[in-house]
Amino acid sequence: MRTRTFINDPETLLKQGQKIVSSSNDSKYIYRVTLVNLLLAGKMTSAELSTLSGVPERTLRTWVKTADEDGFEQLRAVKQEGRPRRLNANQTAEIKDTLNRDPSDYGYKVWDGPSLSSYIKPKIPPKIEPYFEDTPKTT
Repeated sequence: MRTRTFINDPETLLKQGQKIVSSSNDSKYIYRVTLVNLLLAGKMTSAELSTLSGVPERTLRTWVKTADEDGFEQLRAVKQEGRPRRLNANQTAEIKDTLNRDPSDYGYKVWDGPSLSSYIKPKIPPKIEPYFEDTPKTT
């Protein structure tokens, strides 16, 4: 097995990592930094840590490399875009206002998932999907 040649002093990296773990609330970030710290401290091999953590060995080595070359901040998870909203701001405000009113005014007994869904559905424009007919197979 090859031993990594560090750009930065592993002891200094380990101290930086320990400081981050004790001061951050970002759980994914703390998890990654903790696993890197275990490897930097020489407590486990990447194979052992991979087996125990379920993180692929290659990913662990990449995290160590990233912390060494680019700093621990680069181990933070990148916020990913979610599904686009189907309701605009006015529709959302209207629904919030409606939820503060008596559901019986709208023909419901309570505001729950099904009744709210039933109320919202007519307010969402229909989703237009392309239609493709089956093309006949040529032989």
